[in-house]
Amino acid sequence: MQLACAKTCMALAGQIWGVQNAGQDWSLQTGYDADGELVIHQEVRPGDLWVNDVPGRVRAELCGWHKFDFGTPVHVSFRLVLSALVSDPTWLDWGPIVFQVHADDLPQAAHNSPPFALYPKKQADGSFDLMAVARGGNAITEPNAIFHEWTVLKGLKALTPYDVSMALVLGNPGSVSVTVNGQGTSFSGPIGYSGAKSYCKFGLYGGAALAPSWVEHSRGQISFG
Repeated sequence: MQLACAKTCMALAGQIWGVQNAGQDWSLQTGYDADGELVIHQEVRPGDLWVNDVPGRVRAELCGWHKFDFGTPVHVSFRLVLSALVSDPTWLDWGPIVFQVHADDLPQAAHNSPPFALYPKKQADGSFDLMAVARGGNAITEPNAIFHEWTVLKGLKALTPYDVSMALVLGNPGSVSVTVNGQGTSFSGPIGYSGAKSYCKFGLYGGAALAPSWVEHSRGQISFG
């Protein structure tokens, strides 16, 4: 696979995505797999700090410019490949985010936690459990009022492709179903913050212990409504 570097923004799956990373040559690269499908390679190394992050974080993400309302159905699918080094057991007791739905900080200025996120949790044998977390509450006063975490699939292997699909509705109650290689889980309950718009992000985000690591997404599709 030959890779080319991207710096500021890119069009994927009919959407425009902004680049949030340290701006290094390795931070974001694109190429094609053996089937001619676009591959997005995002990587973090020690000291990789996005300009808007605080020290102690590393990030290599693409941030969707499309913001959707509370209650909008969202469908997302992609192929995911994890590096063997993806691990950050010290960061918030859960670790690196590879996909998230992020609530819009700017009008609310009260929350910091994504309403929904996927992250791999590395196990002693080197495999990963793919975890999900959903959060719901009042965007003004209770950004972390309700928290639900669950295991989507155990035993994922590094350098192995996994097909992930999600159907999500932020609401109270909201719902989300996540399927990996045909095996699925679901959750129904408060997800998101009433009155706040949200947007999607994918890549790698976590604490400094995450670096060096990389993740690859391909065959991405996203739709709203």
